[in-house]
Amino acid sequence: MGSNRNRNRKRRTEAAQRPPEGKTVRKLGIVLDRPDAELNLEREPLFTAGGITYDIPVTAPAGWQAIFALVVKDEGVDAAVAWAMKRMLGEKGLAALRDSLMFDEDLVLISAEVIKRLRPGVAADPKDQPSKPGQQ
Repeated sequence: MGSNRNRNRKRRTEAAQRPPEGKTVRKLGIVLDRPDAELNLEREPLFTAGGITYDIPVTAPAGWQAIFALVVKDEGVDAAVAWAMKRMLGEKGLAALRDSLMFDEDLVLISAEVIKRLRPGVAADPKDQPSKPGQQ
């Protein structure tokens, strides 16, 4: 009997927290699970290997950007870049990179494009960062 009471209380609480259909309730702030928030990423070509062109999202979802930042903080830059390459390129794209006869410069360029999309406004290479006032 107690479980029915708890289940009903949970349903009432969930219903009270949901905004009315088609309405945005200001006091809820930003609603992340709205119907128009589907993951439909626009992609663009990044590299070609073995006659196949591999693409990358034009911009990364905010959740991926947050994960990237957390991996940098918790595990370091190398782990974050490895995670980012797998996430942004996918298994097939990453396998194509691994199996190709690319040069280091190519890998640096591809990695920079991946990082640029996960850290908008932050240059992948520290030399590309705009100097702060008073610095040269």
